[in-house]
Order: sequence, then C-alpha cells, then structure tokens
Amino acid sequence: MPRKIEGEQKESAQKAKKLQLLKKLYTSSYRDRKDRNPKRLDGTCEWFINHPLFRNWQESKTSSLLWVSADPGCGKSVLAKYLVDTMLPSTKSRTTCYFFFKDDFEDQRSAASALCCILRQLFMQNDALLSDKVLEKFEADGEKLISSFRDLWDILINAAADHNAGEIICILDALDECEDKGRSQLAEALRNLYETGRSKFALKFLLTSRPYVHIQQDFQSLKSRLPTIHLSGENEVELEKISREIKIFIKRRVEDIGAKRQLLPEVRPVRRARTGIDGYDVTTERIRRAGVRRLSRSANGERKQ
Repeated sequence: MPRKIEGEQKESAQKAKKLQLLKKLYTSSYRDRKDRNPKRLDGTCEWFINHPLFRNWQESKTSSLLWVSADPGCGKSVLAKYLVDTMLPSTKSRTTCYFFFKDDFEDQRSAASALCCILRQLFMQNDALLSDKVLEKFEADGEKLISSFRDLWDILINAAADHNAGEIICILDALDECEDKGRSQLAEALRNLYETGRSKFALKFLLTSRPYVHIQQDFQSLKSRLPTIHLSGENEVELEKISREIKIFIKRRVEDIGAKRQLLPEVRPVRRARTGIDGYDVTTERIRRAGVRRLSRSANGERKQ
C-alpha cells in the first residue's frame, strides 16, 4: 500500500476517533442552557468588570480562582453569560469554557457532566490538546471515562499543562445547584490545584453561587487565596453603583411590561407608583439596607475576634 494512502487512512481513522470522543463528551446542551438566560442591559454589570478583584483575576498570568456570590435573583447567571459572550471570549491565546448548573435538569446537576462539556469546548477550540494519549484512554475506559470526575479532571489538568494550551478560563455558574457529591469533588480538586499556588500553567476558574455556609466551608482552606466579590456590595460606594444598575433594570422591565400591555407612556408612571417602584426608591432602599446590615454584621464579627 502506498505510503500516501496509508497516511490518509490513518489520518481519517484518527479524525473519526476524535469525533467519537467529542460526541461522547456532549453530555448536556450547554450552549442552549447558557442562552436561556437574558442578555445584560446596557449600563449594567459595569461595576463588576471594573472591580479590582475581577481585574486582578482577569490580568493574572497564572492559575487563579475567583468566587462571585449573591442571593437569588441578583443577576449571577446574567453576569456569567455576559462574561462568556462579551467580556472573556476565546482568542488565539485564550480558550473560554463554561457550564451553567441548574438543579431542575438532571444533566445540569452533575460535576462530571460539567467537566465533559468543558473538555468538549476546549478540544473543539484547540484541537492540538486532543492528544493520542487522551484518545487511547477513552478507548481503554470507554463509557466509564465520561462519568469519572477524577479521570476527567486529570485530563483537564494535563491539557492545561500542555505547551499549546495558552490561557484556559472556566466559568461555572450556580455552583450551589450542583449535586452534593460532585460539588465536594470539584471543591477538593480546586483546593488541590490552588493551595500551593505554584502551577506553571494558566487555568483560571470563576465560580458563581449563592453565599451558602457549606460552600464557604468547602473552600475554607483557600480563604486567603480565594478572592470573593459579593454582588450585594461591600461598601456604600459599591451599593450606590449597584443601585444605579438596578434602576436601569427596573426601568426597562416597566417599559417592557407597559409595551406588552399596550399602556400609553403617560400611564406607565402611574402603574410604577401602584407597584411600589415609582422612582425606584423602594428597591434601592432595600438593597441599601441589606448591604448595610451585612456590613454591620461583618464589622461586629471583626470586633469580636
């Protein structure tokens, strides 16, 4: 058999193996699940992308971790979608991958499924990382590889360490909606990755979740290495910035509702007044008070220590 034909057959067989693996890694329609979240409104999310902790994480040349916490309905998923689509898109030197956990979908609750989707995105964007070694492991382990968190994590770490990898960003939204076992495995893997702070590659994770105590405890040993941004604000300056963005959101929602109900523009202020958001003072004041209470609790805690 001529060498050229033999080479073409080998290349075709290798391509078929890669496609088969990519198909197996497609455990969840991750793009559709991301896109069911609304787009951010112009003028919102700006205080976050200008936050020093986010800037430090974004500009870091080594592996780093950032946790974004907020109560339900504060816009974590909208922010995560905005980061993926607009602020941190993949480039020649950076590969951005993501997964949006959601506990009402079985395939969105699993940490192993999240890793499968991240690896699929990584390999599709950087084919050089889908090595013969990975293909051989898939052939040897078969379907069990897809459900093994540890094996999938090792593949991700080895890919990140490859000289062709460049910067890899993984955005995981709503970690609190991941099933308990998988969340514990992920937390342990992240602790092992970031505790030493000596990784020679740039694998960067941004996590969003509700501020639950058990999640904080999962990362307790990383407390000094885990910068955290609270979407409810840390001080009066941040509370004011957040309040301005909430006003933008409420104004748009009122306009949308008015348009759907075919209200005339001069009637909409009356409807706002009846719903308690005329001038947006009620919502702004609630946010301000919540932030002040949390700041007060934090200050009292520091005085007790």
